[in-house]
Amino acid sequence: MSALTDNTYRLLRAQVTGATDRIVKLALFETVSEVCRLSLNTDPPTDPLSDFTDWLTDDQWLKNHTLVIAGTLARLYAMSKRPWSDLDLARVNKDQYDTLLAYARADAAEAPSIDPSARLLGSIRSRLPGAKDSQTRLALFDVLQDACQRGRIWTEVVPFRLQPGKQVFPVSQPGARVVMMLNAQHAGIERQAIDYSNEKVAISVDISALDPADFLYLTMALAPSLDVDLENPALWMPGDIFASKYTLLLHGVLGVMMLQTAKPYSNTSLGQYHTQIYSRELNAAPLTDRDGGLPTRQRWRFPRFA
Repeated sequence: MSALTDNTYRLLRAQVTGATDRIVKLALFETVSEVCRLSLNTDPPTDPLSDFTDWLTDDQWLKNHTLVIAGTLARLYAMSKRPWSDLDLARVNKDQYDTLLAYARADAAEAPSIDPSARLLGSIRSRLPGAKDSQTRLALFDVLQDACQRGRIWTEVVPFRLQPGKQVFPVSQPGARVVMMLNAQHAGIERQAIDYSNEKVAISVDISALDPADFLYLTMALAPSLDVDLENPALWMPGDIFASKYTLLLHGVLGVMMLQTAKPYSNTSLGQYHTQIYSRELNAAPLTDRDGGLPTRQRWRFPRFA
C-alpha cells in the first residue's frame, strides 16, 4: 500500500507549490485525524511527525484516499498569504470533502454486510433516492465490464497443463470471460513462443520434450461473463474485488446514474464529479494492481463458480 500513500503525498505536494513537507504533512495529519473521529470511529493518530503511512490501515487508505486528498487540499488552499493560497480552490475542495465525508459516515453507520457486493449496492441505493434495484444492478454490471476492460481490475494467474502433440488449446474460465492475456510463464518455454488470440493459446515450439509436470501459468485479465445471473451480483466476480475496488465502483455507478435525464436522482454536476473520480481511479488501476504475472502473487484461483 506504500505506492498508494506515496502517490497521495506526491499529488498533494504537486498541488501546493512552495509548501514545505512539514506544512503538507500537518494538514494531512489534521484531515486524517478528523476522518478517524467523524467517519471511521477509530482512534486518530497522535504524532504528526510519525510515518503517515501508519496513520490508517491499508484498507482505510484504499477506501478513503480521495476523501483525505480533498480535505487536505481544502486546508492548504485556505491558508492565508501563502504562495499556494486560493480561496476558490479551497471552497471547491471543501465541498468535495464534505460530500465524501457524509458518504463515508453513512457507510460507517450501516450494519456490516458479509457480502461486499451487497454492501456496495446498499451504499449506491442510499445515494440514489427513487432508483430501482434492477437499475442499480444493471448500472453496476456495466461499470464492472468497463472497469475490467479498461482498468483490468480483475486479474488472476491460472495454471494450465500442456498436452503433448497439441500446439493450440482453448482458454476459458467458468463464470468469467477473458479480456486479455497479460503474461505467460513456463519453465521450458520462452515468453515469445506463447501467443494468445481469440480465446486460444498457441505454442510455437515443440512441447513434446518438455516435462509434463510443468504448468503453463497465464496471467489473465478477466471480466464477469455476459450471461451471469443479473439478480445475484455475488456470483459475478470474487468478493475481494468488490471490497478493494469499492470507491472506484461506487463513483462509477453514481456517475452513470446521476447523468441520466428525468430521473429522481438526476444531477448533472454531481454526476460529472463522480465520473471524474471514477476515470482518475480507473486510469491508475492497472498500475496499482499489476502483479507482474508471478504465480505467487495470485489472489484467487479457479474454479470458484463450479
